[in-house]
Amino acid sequence: MAKMKADKRQRDQQRKAKLTESRKHLSSVRVVQRNLVFVVGLPPRLADPEILKRHEYFGKFGKIHKVVINQSTSYAGSQGPSASAYVTYIKSDDALRAIQAVNNFTIDNRSIKSSLGTTKYCSHFLKNQPCPKPDCMYLHEYGKLQEMFNIHT
Repeated sequence: MAKMKADKRQRDQQRKAKLTESRKHLSSVRVVQRNLVFVVGLPPRLADPEILKRHEYFGKFGKIHKVVINQSTSYAGSQGPSASAYVTYIKSDDALRAIQAVNNFTIDNRSIKSSLGTTKYCSHFLKNQPCPKPDCMYLHEYGKLQEMFNIHT
C-alpha cells in the first residue's frame, strides 16, 4: 500500500512538473483583454482613478471594475508631463465604446490615445500554483490563441 501511494505521489509530481514546464513559454506572452482600455497622454490632473471613474470621463461608457494609473510612464513630452491608465470594464462592449470615443480626443490641448490593453499570465498560474492575491489582474487561465502574441517577436 505504501509503495502504491509513493508511486502515485511520484506520478503526480511528474505531471505537475510537465505542466509547469509546458507553461514556461507563456511568461513572454501577452494577451489582448477585450474589457481593458489602455489610455496614454493623460494630463497629470486626471491621473487619479477616482477622477477617471467619474461619469464625465470613463464612467459614462459602462460599469468600471478597476482603474490603475501607470506611474512609470509619466514623462515630460513636448506637451509637458503626461500619464497613462488601464481602465478595466465589466463588459467588453463598454471598453470598445470608450476606445472609439476617447481615441484622438483632445483634453487640455493634448491628444489622448486609447487602445485595447494587454495582460500577461500570473506567475502562480505559470508554476501551477494557486494565486494568493484575490484581486490579481493577471491571467489565471489560458487566453484565446488569436488574442495572444509574444513580446520577443
